[in-house]
Amino acid sequence: LYLQQVSTPPASFPSEDDLQKVYDANRASFLMPRQFELAQIFVAVAKDADKAAEDKAKKAVEELQRKLKAPGADFAALANETSEAKNGEKNGGELGWLAETQIRPEIRTQVMALAKNAIAEPIKLDDGWHIIKLT
Repeated sequence: LYLQQVSTPPASFPSEDDLQKVYDANRASFLMPRQFELAQIFVAVAKDADKAAEDKAKKAVEELQRKLKAPGADFAALANETSEAKNGEKNGGELGWLAETQIRPEIRTQVMALAKNAIAEPIKLDDGWHIIKLT
């Protein structure tokens, strides 16, 4: 009983003012980064690829864009036929939920401008072409 009596804080501790001050001082640490559910079609091009390989990849990307703009286009089916699947799994290009801090800046700027179920213009990075869909 003695320990319970001496270790119980007063009912007014901490005060609302104290709580508000601590919250205001640490507001940024309480925020969760925005998250996006993404799918991707990836066309690989080596960083040091020759002109022919780059042209072939660019032509493949243009063909994919044409197919995606057609009425009733199925992003998942195109992702399954185009992108290399890990362990033979075909997941329709789904990347899942990613925090904005996990997305490369070049891709993040495009993703933030997309509406739900919209597809970004192809993005050329060091590893190849990325076509991103915000699901």
